Amino acid sequence: MRSTLLVATIGTALLASSAFAQDTRTVTEPHFPQACVTLQAQLVPDAGDTTLAAADEKRPDTDRIQHAIDGCASGRGVVLAANGKARAFLTGPLHLRPGVALVVGEGVTLFGSRDPRDYDITPRSCGVVSPKGHGCHALIDATKAKGGAIMGPGTIDGRGWATLVGGTTSWWGLAEQARASYRLSQNCPRMIQIEQSDDFTMYDITLKNSPNFHVVYDRGNGFTAWGVVINTPKHARNTDGIDPSSSTNVTITHSFISTGDDNVAIKAGGPTVASHMTISHDHFYAGHGMSIGSETNGGANAILVQDLSIDGADNGLRIKSNSARGGPVHDVTYRDVCIRRTKYPIYMDTHYSASAVTEGSLIPVFQDIRLTNVRDLDGGTVVLDGYDTSRPLTMTMDNVIFDAPGATKVQAHHVRVTEGPGRVTLPLTGEDVQTTGATSDAPVPECTSRFVAFPGSAAAASRAISGPSYSAVVDARFRGIEGTAIGGIPTFRTLGDAIIALPQNGVGRTAIFIRNGRYHEKLTIDRPYLTLIGENRDSTILTYDAAAGTRTPEGGEYGTRGSYTLRIVAPDFRAENMTMENAFDYPANAAKPDSDPTKLKGSQGVALMLDMSSDRATFVNVKITGYQDTLFPNAGRAYFSHCEIWGNVDFIFGAGRAVFDDCDIVSRDRGSSTNNGYVTAPSTPAAQPYGLVFWHSRLRKEKPSMAASSVTLGRPWHPYAKTDINSSTVYIDCWMDDHIGAKGWDRMSSVDSTGTRTWNLPENARFYEYGSTGPGAVRSPTRRVLSAEEAGKYAPAKVLDGWVPPTTPMGAQAR
Repeated sequence: MRSTLLVATIGTALLASSAFAQDTRTVTEPHFPQACVTLQAQLVPDAGDTTLAAADEKRPDTDRIQHAIDGCASGRGVVLAANGKARAFLTGPLHLRPGVALVVGEGVTLFGSRDPRDYDITPRSCGVVSPKGHGCHALIDATKAKGGAIMGPGTIDGRGWATLVGGTTSWWGLAEQARASYRLSQNCPRMIQIEQSDDFTMYDITLKNSPNFHVVYDRGNGFTAWGVVINTPKHARNTDGIDPSSSTNVTITHSFISTGDDNVAIKAGGPTVASHMTISHDHFYAGHGMSIGSETNGGANAILVQDLSIDGADNGLRIKSNSARGGPVHDVTYRDVCIRRTKYPIYMDTHYSASAVTEGSLIPVFQDIRLTNVRDLDGGTVVLDGYDTSRPLTMTMDNVIFDAPGATKVQAHHVRVTEGPGRVTLPLTGEDVQTTGATSDAPVPECTSRFVAFPGSAAAASRAISGPSYSAVVDARFRGIEGTAIGGIPTFRTLGDAIIALPQNGVGRTAIFIRNGRYHEKLTIDRPYLTLIGENRDSTILTYDAAAGTRTPEGGEYGTRGSYTLRIVAPDFRAENMTMENAFDYPANAAKPDSDPTKLKGSQGVALMLDMSSDRATFVNVKITGYQDTLFPNAGRAYFSHCEIWGNVDFIFGAGRAVFDDCDIVSRDRGSSTNNGYVTAPSTPAAQPYGLVFWHSRLRKEKPSMAASSVTLGRPWHPYAKTDINSSTVYIDCWMDDHIGAKGWDRMSSVDSTGTRTWNLPENARFYEYGSTGPGAVRSPTRRVLSAEEAGKYAPAKVLDGWVPPTTPMGAQAR
């Protein structure tokens, strides 16, 4: 059973994106509330947990659940709990109250009643097909229920497939009867209807087989859906997943949706604008895709869709409306989206026909629609339909890749597209279609790992991502006694205290979960098999601000080797989902005149150092930031996967063996027109076959204005003028921006014990590249290129002597 934690939803930022096209709140993972009452299940689910025995259909739990909700204090929850084999509850419509959470416990199913009379708004208005529709109360209604919540990890099952009491068909059967005419509607209950309820949360819950829409959030400010799994067949008509309507500040994240209609549909029928919404880190399967509309007459804007996979849907990215219900849709960003097996990967339609009325005076105008790093794997039909010449669809496309352009059909009318800077492989032709801009090579968006199997339930999704059991949790906001067990896990304010409290000489791997926050600590890890897992890469930050010239508490200077924020001196260390930062203000120090006594001459500042007994160190989805000498892998083997490393001068340096696999290497601007630094400075021992290897990675620059050809790929470092050094840096299939120039590499001097200076030349080092692409992939005599056979010798397994750790995150959340 999961730990019960205090409810908290808004804290450190979830995303680092545009300040406009997204939820304006900062959203973190919700926590479970303290229970005000726990209700024990009395019913045993039948037929593989899909239904109830006939006798149990007459034993509803509606009254006792509603009584518990009515008597629960704000900030607490009504928990539905299993009781041995009894793991089911049966209910008709429920009404949530402000601040109260309904928590469906682990292994529990809350079944919706099959009796239409339970849902009637007026006598016999539910369970029929009629011209009017909307004759049913929702299964769960939350009207003016500010701060309310619906949580799992159990299941709510609407049983849309089951024959209705007193009838001959099911809820879905009624929908099929209404399909014959757009002038008829099925009267079926929505599963969850949330109206005018600010700061509402849905968390870690499975929703199945809704008779109609699963979740509608209408006219509210502040809605979080985190870890929601929707599992309904694709043939179930009008079973939208989550529909935020005329609302603002909405986040739908870490969710899995497979259903019979829109996976997510942002409705904008008014009276207020639908705005400031973030749909992030989600996976869509069967359904009608990521939609806006068809009602857009109230206006929709400031919408961010980020890190989304769409696999097997009818539509991918869709905006739909017509002149009977249209209005302005603008400032919509789609970023890092992977699509496959989808009939209409992109569908922008101002003449949407699937509604009873399609003509009127409410003109839909779609403008400022931005697609960045969007990839479709296997073709389909792309619809780009502006309203007319004076009201065209306006878009920007940056790195929009269709792997099968020959299998992709484009239907385009009245479209204005700005392309670049990344490639666009979609052939854009059609009536009144205009394209502008310039494109260049850019990394193809990585999609292989983005498609994941549908988990089927929130519990299964949680098991897939929950990772190891944690020996400690670190939370900067914790105000209790250090080491107090919260949910059975000792909790600390600082990472240092958590590490000290671990049992000494433990056997096997130990994991510590670090919640979002800034942790100002200077640490050395001397314990093997330790894993640090952050809550969010950009919001879990370990930081310290020492430079080489900074005074120590004892009065000396740290020096480069002592300037680290985090130092690893033990084998088998692992870090995930966090930032390691050296916060020394290098730019401010550099701006001081040399006459200023406060200016430090030693401006090297190490964020991460791998030293002495470090070996087999693994870093997955981490960010390492500093300026000069940011990352110091000086011992053993290290593997960096899906990481970012930021710096300017020699910011990846040292004697160790390190592979950077699918990483972003970001050069920071020093403001020079000719020399903004060096990416690497390896000091590889001559007897060591490998040094620093960058594999399928990207060399980026901090900002577009950074001078071209002002950074080199590396220079050979010979500490103390050692002669047994043969520096090695190799780039394999890497993309490079134009800050890398034709020179490629640079020389570096060293001074021996006698004061003699020696210049070490790049042509005498093991500096090579193979398969380089992008603006910085310039052929020149000073940039030596390997053959394909030679490049194959630098595969990660060979560089690391057969050791390549798993890159699937061991965990992302503390449960």
